[in-house]
Amino acid sequence: MTETPAALEFVDVAKRYGPVAALAPLRLQVARGETLVLIGPSGCGKTTVLRLALGLEHPDAGSVRVAGVTLGPDNVRALRRHMGYVVQEGGLFPHLTATANISIMARHLGWAPARIAARQAELVSLTRFPGDALARFPSQLSGGQRQRVGLMRALMLDPDLLLLDEPLGALDPLVRAELQEDLGHVFKQVGKSVVLVTHDLAEAAYLADTVVLMRDGRVVQKGRVVDLVRAPAEPFVTRFVAAQNRPAFDDPGRSS
Repeated sequence: MTETPAALEFVDVAKRYGPVAALAPLRLQVARGETLVLIGPSGCGKTTVLRLALGLEHPDAGSVRVAGVTLGPDNVRALRRHMGYVVQEGGLFPHLTATANISIMARHLGWAPARIAARQAELVSLTRFPGDALARFPSQLSGGQRQRVGLMRALMLDPDLLLLDEPLGALDPLVRAELQEDLGHVFKQVGKSVVLVTHDLAEAAYLADTVVLMRDGRVVQKGRVVDLVRAPAEPFVTRFVAAQNRPAFDDPGRSS
């Protein structure tokens, strides 16, 4: 029986920016249907992982594989259509309405208007976005609404892999908590493979199946948040957990 390839795989991937090693040779797998959260201090390589997965950067060594296919210049455009990408504040085009932002790639690919409308209606329901706000421009939306629009745009083509770079980092704590709950709901409903970058250990505990703590371009520890708390792999893990200023994770959500 042929083994199903991982949704995303890094095989001994290294990346440098001048004298700085952004990623040491990295081996990492994201299983199909898994939510993997990358966490660590600024500059540890989390966002570089996403940029390499999207083909926005190219590895200096090793290979990035998407559903078993090695990502390269000749197939990057085609493979990107199987990925959705979400950034802080949604990364929306300010001159387009929410509807136009959500549907931009579908329109580019020539989807029929009825198909676009039907898919958008599904996503509005899934993300609990107010329908009367679809005609507004990003400047007329709240931070939480802009993030929902960014998520709907990422999901519009029904991608297999969802990549999120600090999607809740710019939100106030109350809105962030609400969107964490909504993201958890969306991840369960859509059944996608997800890679999410965050600085927040509590967010990782709530959303992740697997947590990967990074430092200086390498994986320090991989597992559940409770493992980082109770069985740290090295002193840095203990310091990172303590710096989060969070209570002990006796029942860390989905990571338990």
